[in-house]
Amino acid sequence: MMTELTVAPLEFTVHRFEAGHLIPDRAGGQFLAIIRTRNELCVVCESGIALASPRRESGWRLIAFDGTHPFTDTGVLASVLNPLAEAKVSILAFSSFDTDYLFVKGHSLAEAVQALSDAGHRVTFESNRGDHRS
Repeated sequence: MMTELTVAPLEFTVHRFEAGHLIPDRAGGQFLAIIRTRNELCVVCESGIALASPRRESGWRLIAFDGTHPFTDTGVLASVLNPLAEAKVSILAFSSFDTDYLFVKGHSLAEAVQALSDAGHRVTFESNRGDHRS
């Protein structure tokens, strides 16, 4: 199964707050993920947005699945994650209603793109202007 993927030009940070913490007002940007569990509040946003989180990890790059994938589609995420696991590339994955997103550390981006290309996926890079290049 070939999947078209796009690498965003920005760097992202994963922030961890205590479970009862309010969602920071400054959280926003081109991509924003907020997950609250009974153990934590996790906020993923552009690294240029400064949040006063007690724990954070920066240096993540976003790889977006192009197009929409209905909930009935099976194996789409696995077809991308398996080659990355084989290449020993760590990931952080999120799904929305329409599609999937994954993050890899910036220092592993070249290995991730190579592994995905070798597995038959098409990976393009979005420029800061929003256009794509292979």
